[in-house]
Amino acid sequence: MCRNERYVIRFLRKNPELFEYARLKQALIRPGQPERHVLTALGGPAWLNGAGKQTFKIQLRPGVERRCFTCGACEPQKKLFRCSGCQQIWYCSKRCQAAEWKTHKISCREIRREREALDALQYSGFGNIQRSADWMKCRIGSFGANNSVPMHALGMQRDPSRGRTHIIFYNVEYTPRASRDTKNKLRVNSVGVYRTSDVIPEIEASLLMKPGEGKTHIDAMLASVDLNSAQCGTEVRFPGVYILTGKGLVPMLGSFCVCEKTLLNTPYDPNWRLTMNEGAPPTVMCLTRRGVTVQNAEHIFE
Repeated sequence: MCRNERYVIRFLRKNPELFEYARLKQALIRPGQPERHVLTALGGPAWLNGAGKQTFKIQLRPGVERRCFTCGACEPQKKLFRCSGCQQIWYCSKRCQAAEWKTHKISCREIRREREALDALQYSGFGNIQRSADWMKCRIGSFGANNSVPMHALGMQRDPSRGRTHIIFYNVEYTPRASRDTKNKLRVNSVGVYRTSDVIPEIEASLLMKPGEGKTHIDAMLASVDLNSAQCGTEVRFPGVYILTGKGLVPMLGSFCVCEKTLLNTPYDPNWRLTMNEGAPPTVMCLTRRGVTVQNAEHIFE
């Protein structure tokens, strides 16, 4: 066993929660081949299954799941610092922060305003304090840090460019009594994939934007990923956009990116909806405008 393998074993044993279960499994399990020395030393598949049972609370703990929002660098390779405005996004350098600011500044203001409103509610006694706190946590953890679902939803393995031309709509419901786990308090009722140009009116209406602002903002979010990849010298990354809506919840327009290596090494999963909820999976969303159904483009490839 080489020195690098011993280092990996020590690090994984101490920090299993720093990695998504799917990524750990992909790195350590080789179908049809002998078990990796690293996995054997850790305790075999039993250790891997235990690492996969981490709770959402552990994932949100300080020091866990920290990753530069621009280039994807993570600790301990690089020391990260948090955006002082929203307190939700991490960067590895001032250069990465400046490169992403054009896109992040809008969501930064929204998160900061929501946090200030949440602080104000703590003195008012209103019952939606916990809902606002859970919504904020889940937007960053469940949706912001998980690129697996949008990758499969868009079928980016087949066409990586779909993240630029299509958008994912999530309709969620706050169910506080469903679980103590924050992740499971927000149930995804339906998911739909649409050509972005077909649903600009719905995007702008949900986010209270003026006509034309929706497309401008989405274009800026996508361009930011391209700019960051070029400036930071990272591998090729493919961007995408999604929108979260739900009754009594503040809508959010978010972005994600998937590395080329991930697309090449991850087969398309047609049952990706089964990974989203505890219990019944979300249904296929049906958007209508003035009584006319907007075409769902999940399985339409050009």
